[in-house]
Amino acid sequence: MKRRTVLVLGMGAAFGGVGVWTVAGASRRKSHTDKEAVEKYFPALGPLVEAHWATSRDGEADGRSLLPSPDLIVTAVLRLKPDKVATLVANGGFRVVDTDVSNLSWFEKGLSDFLPTGAKWEHSDAFDEAALSKFNGGQCYLDRATDTVFARAVNPIGPGVPTTATPAAASSS
Repeated sequence: MKRRTVLVLGMGAAFGGVGVWTVAGASRRKSHTDKEAVEKYFPALGPLVEAHWATSRDGEADGRSLLPSPDLIVTAVLRLKPDKVATLVANGGFRVVDTDVSNLSWFEKGLSDFLPTGAKWEHSDAFDEAALSKFNGGQCYLDRATDTVFARAVNPIGPGVPTTATPAAASSS
């Protein structure tokens, strides 16, 4: 009788732990939708029609981050005004690249729902420098057909760094 009780309690704890981890993981994968917070850091892309973004520090305050990093990564899926991407790409220096932006890390998983299916991503190193001038580095990939930009940038520079959602943004997530 004791073995069965211990076994049942152990299985309950294991499944309960999985449930807690799943809930915590799901909350970390929510994306933020505060356009104004992101437009400050991507002025070359605005004004934005829609923004979904996440940072590597979202959800880390609970102490569950397995590999904390000193770098702050901001990843965003941004929808621009119609034909804005075509205008940006027409300025030259872009090439179609074979990249898998859907290969997202733990904190970016909530953004996968906003990535366009079958996108033809175009990239330009010179555009990265201009569009990401408020970061220490990163990449922008643009899709003309959907006027979508996928941006991943490291270490924002300046005040108002989008590290977590503001109370207004958290309620709209």
